[in-house]
Amino acid sequence: MEMPEATKDPALAFEVPDAPQPGTHVLVIGIETYPYLAGGTSHVAGRFKGMGQLPSATRSAREVADWFLEHFTNEDKPLASVALVLSEPEPATYSHGCLPSAVTGLPRGSVEEVVAALQDWAKRAASHPDNLAVLYFCGHGVSFAAGQLLLCRDFATGPDTDYQASINLANLTAALATRPPGEQLILVDCCREPQDVAQSIVTKVGLGRSPIDPKTGLERSSTRLSAHTSTSEMSRAFGRRTGLTFFAEALIKALNGGGVQSDMGEWVGTIGLQAALAAYILRAARSAKVEQEPEIYRYARFKLHKPKIVAVPLHIICEPSSAIHDGGTFQVMPKGGVSTSFKPPLDGDGLWSPVLAPDEYRVDAKFKDDHPWISTNEQVKLYPPEASCELRPNRRQRWRK
Repeated sequence: MEMPEATKDPALAFEVPDAPQPGTHVLVIGIETYPYLAGGTSHVAGRFKGMGQLPSATRSAREVADWFLEHFTNEDKPLASVALVLSEPEPATYSHGCLPSAVTGLPRGSVEEVVAALQDWAKRAASHPDNLAVLYFCGHGVSFAAGQLLLCRDFATGPDTDYQASINLANLTAALATRPPGEQLILVDCCREPQDVAQSIVTKVGLGRSPIDPKTGLERSSTRLSAHTSTSEMSRAFGRRTGLTFFAEALIKALNGGGVQSDMGEWVGTIGLQAALAAYILRAARSAKVEQEPEIYRYARFKLHKPKIVAVPLHIICEPSSAIHDGGTFQVMPKGGVSTSFKPPLDGDGLWSPVLAPDEYRVDAKFKDDHPWISTNEQVKLYPPEASCELRPNRRQRWRK
């Protein structure tokens, strides 16, 4: 892999120069630092309560960029470029083992920088009609009558200019859908609710910047654009305090095999991707006792990535959990394979979620002969995006009350 020595696009971290065949062009945007929101260096007290800094945004953006450089596999459209916009407290540097040196001077996420990065990415992606374009945005978002705004670093500069520092998602996707390349994947990882302080815009139209002009003409566009949002309309999206967003976690698991579609062989497709995103985000949200359910904003069906190894989570739980904690062991054995054992930690809920190759498995809760509980097992078929197994051992007669 090569890093461009000189380019007009400061967001470009990786590029295959003069690629003769179709390729995949990726733009990753993570907005962590909002100087004019709570916790920022220029925040005005009382403005935009409940909206602050987002450390999980750039952590997620970096992980997504890392994944494309390390794992993305598409023989028809190999990785051709990766660009990043990172709004962090200090100017961002991006390093990766696939790059010859660290990339410095990355755009920091102002609306002008985001608009420029989007335009440059769209131009690269349009260089061949059969390219694949991928956009990932993680930051604050807000819904209004005509759709959703993606909020840039310089959002909330003043009452008359607040929403000038935002991208109108509906206008962006509508314009992209009129232009090459033929396949485009849009991943939007942010809230879609009207914050209490943003109620005044709920009924407004025409807000936000439109960085891409739609292509005009009578011919019908052949572009297939699939847009996936991290949560449903007028709802919140969540992330971990010291980790990634739920959407980024789910996205990486889905691309690693959870989104494989049976009708596409061993390929992750857009429909399988959405099914996996829904399964993984709903599980994470239930565990965190919050509500978040992803949606498809625009629908199109095409292949994305062919994992070298398909890996799918199998969620195993023992009921009651006290049985497995008190000297029990989970064991998983694939059909005709070798078993794997695991003893859950004493302070957990008895859940074990190994990531395994799709197969038929025998799952055991095993106990010694002098244990109060009797060993039991279940047969499970594990296919993407995931499977669950609940084991219910019986108590031995002499321990029954």
